[in-house]
Amino acid sequence: MPKKNESPLIRFSINWARWKRLLIAGVIAMAVTGRKLGEFILKTILRIGILIMRTTLAMYKKLKGFAKSNQKGIWILFLIFVIFWLVYMGGRVFAQKQREYQELQFFHQQQLEETGRLIEEKQEMEKELEETREKLEAKLNTPITVASARVTQVGPLSEEMKQIIAKHADAYSVNRKYCECIISLESGGRSEATGDNGRAHGVAQYHLDTYLSDAEKVGLPVQDDRRDPDRAILAMAGALSRGEDSKWTASLSCN
Repeated sequence: MPKKNESPLIRFSINWARWKRLLIAGVIAMAVTGRKLGEFILKTILRIGILIMRTTLAMYKKLKGFAKSNQKGIWILFLIFVIFWLVYMGGRVFAQKQREYQELQFFHQQQLEETGRLIEEKQEMEKELEETREKLEAKLNTPITVASARVTQVGPLSEEMKQIIAKHADAYSVNRKYCECIISLESGGRSEATGDNGRAHGVAQYHLDTYLSDAEKVGLPVQDDRRDPDRAILAMAGALSRGEDSKWTASLSCN
């Protein structure tokens, strides 16, 4: 223990001497430990090297003895057999894999051909449908003249058409057969019939101005409903009841 009256310089000198001794002792311990560790590593490396050399020498002696023995031919034949067997088994495995690959490739080719055939059939069907649609549209959009409409008189009017004619003819006291004859000759009872170079439309073959005038007189909306069989026949029945038969040239053939 330092005395109370000792100066700081004296206390520092005493402490430094202690730390110096500890430092020297640590350095010596580390040096000794490092030397022992180095010796251990070197000894281990030498032992491994000696073991490798001994193993190599032992293998050399065994091979040398085998080369001088009378059984070396048998072992060589056995080794050749093993090598050929491994090559044979490897070839079989390779051939099997190659067959599987060829089968898979053939199946894939068949799938592609089937898909191509289905696509071609689909395209042909679409083409046929498109041609059929164009023919139907052309047929529906072809105007039906008065002459072509009158050809249909050989076929009877539908029951629905006859009922509409009967309803409006009776309402205006017009002969049913007379109305049926005019409609049959004018349009054949077809609401899509067109005549007079596209100016006359519907079952009654009305011109627009004539229809609007007749429709207004029977209380119908003043609009183009010539292709509506019910309204066209109603306007026609009203006109016939007023003696306006001359509006339909077919009326001359129905008297």
